[in-house]
Amino acid sequence: MESAKKKTQHSANTAPPSGKGMLRISLFLFFLFFANLLIGKGNISFHWGLPHLESVAEFLLLGAASTTLIWAALKREAAENDITDTTSKEA
Repeated sequence: MESAKKKTQHSANTAPPSGKGMLRISLFLFFLFFANLLIGKGNISFHWGLPHLESVAEFLLLGAASTTLIWAALKREAAENDITDTTSKEA
């Protein structure tokens, strides 16, 4: 009984590898979105004249970032469920 408890505690402490790539892509897309947002604000406030994405492209970028974040969360949850299912079957 204690060994099964130790296995579940150990697996809960380590992050499952699934979903990490999607999370990195999501963070990169969010970074691009916020960088574009700051460039647009700088163009309006300080007349920088730097190129940036317009409203539709900005919307699509935010949508892609949000979708990949949700996808990464679902992949990670599925990996955690697989680990807990595996450890419960072993016990």
